[in-house]
Amino acid sequence: MLSPAEFSVGYIGDAAAELTLVWPRNSYEYAMLITRASGSPYAICLDGQFQFSGFKCEGSTSWRGILIPNVTVEVDEESVVDSAAAGILLRRGTQLDVMAKSDGDFSGLLNVSIVNGLPPCANGMSAGFAKWRITLGEGMTKRELKRIEVSPT
Repeated sequence: MLSPAEFSVGYIGDAAAELTLVWPRNSYEYAMLITRASGSPYAICLDGQFQFSGFKCEGSTSWRGILIPNVTVEVDEESVVDSAAAGILLRRGTQLDVMAKSDGDFSGLLNVSIVNGLPPCANGMSAGFAKWRITLGEGMTKRELKRIEVSPT
């Protein structure tokens, strides 16, 4: 459950927080994660026919939904994989990336930073995770909003 102050309704281009979950209001909308880790907003579809596709969304009024700002991402430490499949979270350097299908590129994947400023990993080291979740709140008020499970290839 969400309290009324924890969300708004609008366009994905309106998402101002570092991480915002967009929840669909109907069958024509999709769950999305909006990240500003690279400076400008970038959307990653989390379900539907465009699952794990990403695109720049600054000023976008084409996609909309329930905007839930200030969410966090957690990885399932038991789901470590050595794979580059779409949807995998990759911890490397000082960031956490999601492997996304790039807009307009049907064959390639790109690393989209969703969290920056983390403690550094050893040079050249990384770990991928096939299971992760999006949460809101802390401590006793923490809630899981969306769970992601990727089938690594």
